[in-house]
Amino acid sequence: MKEIRLFIIEDHTMVREMWKILLTPDKGFKILADCGTLSEAKYLIQHSEADVIMLDLNLAGDSGFNLIPDIVHFTPNAKLLVVSMHSHASYAKKAMRMGAVGYVTKNSTNDELIDAIREVAKGKKYICREVTGLMSGDYPATAEDSPDINNLSKREIEIVQFIKKGKSSKEIAETLELSLRTVEAHRYNILHKLKLRNTASLINFISKTDIGI
Repeated sequence: MKEIRLFIIEDHTMVREMWKILLTPDKGFKILADCGTLSEAKYLIQHSEADVIMLDLNLAGDSGFNLIPDIVHFTPNAKLLVVSMHSHASYAKKAMRMGAVGYVTKNSTNDELIDAIREVAKGKKYICREVTGLMSGDYPATAEDSPDINNLSKREIEIVQFIKKGKSSKEIAETLELSLRTVEAHRYNILHKLKLRNTASLINFISKTDIGI
């Protein structure tokens, strides 16, 4: 069986070392390179011959999302597997939309990580059980029905951040120097775009979501 060649992009050295112990030649893997910063990764991917690139979304103050276009451009034959701490469907959807073939969380078992690598190496899409469980079904059938913070505009995300802090529409309007009617219109659009019914469901959603993006 041909070895699957890997390139690991992960900012925690301990995690990289654990993966090196797990993903050994006797299991069918060969790690060609690993790094922990966006700048290192941008350089190394230009020379990469990896079959699968494993990418963390948090890279020492940078976002792994910013690296995906480079990966797609410089390594068109490699398959991108995102390995992230974020379990919300919106992250998986955004990654897949940008060019990832698979998405697993760091809560996934070693066996599932290995399965994911093998599946994406074949060109098959893979989303871990934790994320598909939160989506209440398989990825293609339910992703479009899941609230996606990435659908919001910059201004709407700004308003969501204030709502998360418990600010009223009046307080938001005063802070942003907007009319109360404008803020209320933004709140209506936010609910519509996230496919949520009311403010209570919005607060429940944003309490579980990283909106600092």
